Amino acid sequence: MEEGTCLRDCIAYLFNIPQENIENFIEYDDWLDRLETFVKSLGYKMIKHDYINELEIPADKYLVWGKSVRGNYHSVVHSKGHLAFDFLEIGDKANEFIIDYYHKECDKWIHGVKDIYQYVWFETIKEWDKDGN
Repeated sequence: MEEGTCLRDCIAYLFNIPQENIENFIEYDDWLDRLETFVKSLGYKMIKHDYINELEIPADKYLVWGKSVRGNYHSVVHSKGHLAFDFLEIGDKANEFIIDYYHKECDKWIHGVKDIYQYVWFETIKEWDKDGN
């Protein structure tokens, strides 16, 4: 498995696009601009919030950025406040190993992120707005 591809994997999951058709944005200093340009080419605009009640996010699925339990920056997908996708293929693991929140006393692998610093979702660009913001 290629290292540092969690954001690309999440984008592939959200937009149902093969991973090989998505660049590894974080390899570039302007990775956020590249991501915004990419999703705009799909007809979406990116909305970012530092702190928000997840139940108020208008999208069914959205990105969550933060630090993983291992301490590195990580991207996952949440839905209504719960982990929906982690690039470690959580859907194929037994439920007893899927813990979608950080708990420092747990001795099992914990998926997702702790210390969330940003929520990101995508809204369809209106036809009249494609050339604007």
